[in-house]
Amino acid sequence: MKYRFFLASLLLFIPQVAFAASAGLSAPAEVQVGRTFQVRMNIGGAKDTDTVRFIGSFPTEFLEFQGMANGSSLPTRSPGSGASGGTFNFGGFSLGNPVSGNQLAGILTFKAKKVGTATISLVGGTRILSAGTDQLTGKGSVTIKIVEGPAPGEIPVKPPEKTTIDLFSNTHPDQDEWYSSRVLHLGWKLGGKQPISVTVGFDQAPEGPAETNAVSTSSAMFTAPSDGVWYGHLVLRYSASDVVRKDFRYLVDGTAPRPMAVAVDQTDVRPGTPNYLRFAALDDASGIESYEISINDKFVTSTSEQSYSLIDYPAGEYRVSVKAKDFAGNVSQGVAEFRLIEAGPSLPTVSRIQTMQEWLLRLALAFFIGVLLFIIGFLIGKKKKKDAKAALKSRSKKS
Repeated sequence: MKYRFFLASLLLFIPQVAFAASAGLSAPAEVQVGRTFQVRMNIGGAKDTDTVRFIGSFPTEFLEFQGMANGSSLPTRSPGSGASGGTFNFGGFSLGNPVSGNQLAGILTFKAKKVGTATISLVGGTRILSAGTDQLTGKGSVTIKIVEGPAPGEIPVKPPEKTTIDLFSNTHPDQDEWYSSRVLHLGWKLGGKQPISVTVGFDQAPEGPAETNAVSTSSAMFTAPSDGVWYGHLVLRYSASDVVRKDFRYLVDGTAPRPMAVAVDQTDVRPGTPNYLRFAALDDASGIESYEISINDKFVTSTSEQSYSLIDYPAGEYRVSVKAKDFAGNVSQGVAEFRLIEAGPSLPTVSRIQTMQEWLLRLALAFFIGVLLFIIGFLIGKKKKKDAKAALKSRSKKS
C-alpha cells in the first residue's frame, strides 16, 4: 500500500506531456509528365484539433501548383492560404467541431512539368492546434518520380494519329476562373478517327476515373454537390491498345461570403476629423476579390482594401453599405451608420492654446504676488498696532 502511495506521489512531480500529433503528406509514387496529381495533407494522432496550418515547399522546376481544397474534417479555409514561388501555405479550421485521430486536413493539386524527382516537404510554421495549443511533434515529406511515358496503372495520353480532341465547357469555359454555378457542362469535339467507345466521369480526383458510358456523342452534364475543385473526365477508346483520357477542371463557388460586420471608428464626429469605415469578409472557397462601398445608396468606390476614409464628408447623417464580392461573383452585404455633427466654435489652435497658457500663468503670478503683498501688509500693520499699544501702556505707568 505504501508503495502505491509513493508511486502516486512521484507522478505529481513528473511533467505532463502534451498530446503528440504529426503532419504528413501522401502522393502517388510515380506520375507522368503533363499529368495532374493530388498530394493529401494528413494529421495523425491528434486530439480535439480545431485548426491546422501546413506550410511547405516544392520544386517549381518539376511541379506547377494547380490548387488546394479542404478536407471534410476541417472544412473552412483560413485567410492567407495559397502558393507562390515554390512554397504553399494551407490553413483549415472547424467551427465548434474539433476532430481527433487520423484525419485528412486538405488536398494540394500539382501538375508534373518534366522528368525528374520532386520532393514536397513540410517546413517550420506547420501547426496542429487544439484551443490554441500546438500538438505538433513531427512533420513529413513525400517524393514523386516523374516519368516520360505512362506511369504504372495509367492509360496512354497520346491519341492515335490523324485524330483531334477538343475538350471544353459552356458553363465554365476558363479552367482558372471561379464560377458560381454548380451545374457543369463537359463538351468535346473529335476529328479524324472516331473512337469505338466514350466514357465520362466526374469527381474531385484529377485523374478520374471515367467509368460511365457517355449518353451523348458530344457532351455530358454534371452537378457539383459542394463548392471546391472538381474534374470532368473523358476516356476515348480507339482499340484495345489505343486509349486516351483527357480531364477538365472546374472551380466552383456557389456560396456567398460569410456575413460581415461593418464598423465606423466614430459614429458622432465633426467634419474633418479622421474617421474610418472598417470591414472584412471571409470566403471559404474562391476568396474575396473586392469590396463595393455605397453611401446613402450612392456608389462610391470599389476597393480590395479593408478600410475607407470618411474625412471628406460634410455634416449630416449617413448610411454605409459594403458589398463583399468573391472571385465567383457571389456577394454578401454589411451596413453601418454614422453622423457628422454641425461644426460649432472652432477649437483653439496650438498657438492660441500657448497664448492662453501664458495668460493664465501671468494671472496666477499676479494673484500670488497680490496675496504675498497682502500678507506682508497685514503683518506690518499688526506689528505697528502692537507697538502702539505697548507705547500707550508705558506712558500710563509713568503718569
